[in-house]
Amino acid sequence: RAAGHRLVLRVAADSPGSIEAALQEPQTAAAEPGLQSLVGQRAIPFLPEPGYRRYVRNVPGDASFDPLGLAGETPEDFVRMFDAELKHGRIAMLAGVGFAASELLHSRLADLLGLPDLMADYGCAPTVLNGGLQEPLLIGSLAVIFGVMGIVDISIPRNTGLPGYYGWDPLNFGSVEFSSFARSLLRNDTEWVAEAEVKHGRIAMIAVTYMALREYITEEPIWPSL
Repeated sequence: RAAGHRLVLRVAADSPGSIEAALQEPQTAAAEPGLQSLVGQRAIPFLPEPGYRRYVRNVPGDASFDPLGLAGETPEDFVRMFDAELKHGRIAMLAGVGFAASELLHSRLADLLGLPDLMADYGCAPTVLNGGLQEPLLIGSLAVIFGVMGIVDISIPRNTGLPGYYGWDPLNFGSVEFSSFARSLLRNDTEWVAEAEVKHGRIAMIAVTYMALREYITEEPIWPSL
């Protein structure tokens, strides 16, 4: 990679439901439609423009906000951190659903099926904070889950060229087409589904952190059992 190249992600011309990534020369990247309009845009006006804006444009979820410099200093660092953000966001979205489902249904289902109740004290979902992860059965289940996740992570292809994409989309979300009104809410060079996934993942990470902290402090479940 020559110095000064930029990582550019855009909607694929031959497939509106997908996005493609490429490293471009600075002059070429600057000429891309919609990229010039991003220069100088900031989430908070008095903060300096993030360092990643030197080589990244029109990436899903980009709001020009990175005060701690977590995105890295090179395109390779950015791709690695972007991939990590997508993974954590997806896990957080599943965790948010699991948080509510466990508190609403677990105790009742365990009683009906004659299985042990693995909820933490006061009917809260088990977390690292409230000590609910000490049950041997739960520890064993988590070990199996993390083991399977590790095997899958090692076996997935790494040459897709796009962070967070592993060739697995059984529900075909990547091909979802939205109305012209929905697409008008975003820039023309931004993929709607990719943008929504990043933003929902960020909200989910904040929400799950809040739920765990709130239950640890109040010792009360957010979702009372049915």
